[in-house]
Amino acid sequence: RSTFAPVVLWGNLISTLKKAMNPEEGHLGTEDILTNFCNHPGPILLDDVGAATVDSAWSSSVIERIVCARYASRAPLAFVTNKDIQQFSPRVLDRLLDTEFSVAVVNEATSYRRFGR
Repeated sequence: RSTFAPVVLWGNLISTLKKAMNPEEGHLGTEDILTNFCNHPGPILLDDVGAATVDSAWSSSVIERIVCARYASRAPLAFVTNKDIQQFSPRVLDRLLDTEFSVAVVNEATSYRRFGR
């Protein structure tokens, strides 16, 4: 059985959220966009988490909010990152590594972009 899962690039999501901090009339604000994203009923693949952003308390809080909301509702989330997972908050790690609801896959292969295809 196939399931459609939107692929969302972390950098694009953060850019969208930042632009929405001062929304034009009739457009969604940051809070609305983030709430809609967290409450999306189907699976989501969040790719390159932590890339293309300067680590900040704000971006860390966005990661934590997404992971915690998806975990609380048991909504599927594929979380893809090149970062050392120890760089994420303990709350995020607790949820990502909960073996009752999560499967952690570590890819230790070298980058095909850097070393040819």
